[in-house]
Amino acid sequence: MGMGERVTWRARYFGIWQSLTSEITAFDHLLRALPGGATEMTDRFRFAAPLPVLGWLAEHLFLRRYMMALLHERNVVVKQFAELR
Repeated sequence: MGMGERVTWRARYFGIWQSLTSEITAFDHLLRALPGGATEMTDRFRFAAPLPVLGWLAEHLFLRRYMMALLHERNVVVKQFAELR
């Protein structure tokens, strides 16, 4: 995904089908050279659920953990791709 792109996932939580739409509104990687020729990449990741009260509740009950796992999985793929070059 790149700047301005949007993707929608559909998944079942607690037996209820739900959709999650993400849009890239800012795109910036922080890169730092490490000893031995390695590179460290840091992403700043912010998200917000719609609906003030229910969104806040969803964020704190499960969405934050889910989004962190999704970001981790994406970074594993980015690392594998970068190491092929």
